[in-house]
Amino acid sequence: MFRFLLVITSLSFIYVSIRYFKKIRRDNPDLNKYFSRRQIFTRCSGKTMDRNNHPATPGIREWGFCASILITLLSFYILAITGILPVLITGQHLSGILLITHVTVAPVFIVASLISILFLVHRLRLNENDWQLVKDRSINTGQKLRSLFFEKIEFWIAFIMVVSAILSIILMMYPIFDTAGQEMLLNIHRYSTLVLFLILQHRIYIHAIEDH
Repeated sequence: MFRFLLVITSLSFIYVSIRYFKKIRRDNPDLNKYFSRRQIFTRCSGKTMDRNNHPATPGIREWGFCASILITLLSFYILAITGILPVLITGQHLSGILLITHVTVAPVFIVASLISILFLVHRLRLNENDWQLVKDRSINTGQKLRSLFFEKIEFWIAFIMVVSAILSIILMMYPIFDTAGQEMLLNIHRYSTLVLFLILQHRIYIHAIEDH
């Protein structure tokens, strides 16, 4: 079952990635400018102008936030590739160089993701307005506010999945659980990361279909 879900998820990731890169090529003829440090900062932080209406200059906090996000994404991709390939190809657990790479990159992902969460948790906290939106769906809100609300929901789901994936794999390292418990922890780790992968795909898809 898990292998089948991985196949579907991998195919959908290829699809949304192709759509996203097509949008980049269509909207940005100059790819060198698109991948410049200032453009990466602007897309990462969402900050284009400062208080004086001048082009924003990234500070230490902004660069720290962007760096944590980029490292989180890069390490997650590496973990996903090393974790998915053996299951897709052979149906077996991690071993060899893939296991070494997975274990080496995992601490980087843990640290970077927790730093990213600390940067995002205040902006994406749920407040009274969000609760009113849930209670009364007839409330007339703009598309931007609704999008932000669903982004908050995805963030907190991702937060729970990150914590679940980390704790489950850490607990597997200690002789606390029996064989059935170890299998349960492995499944928690697998499905938590699968949900994270799906959330990432949804965010990519949103960026692929949105208009400037």
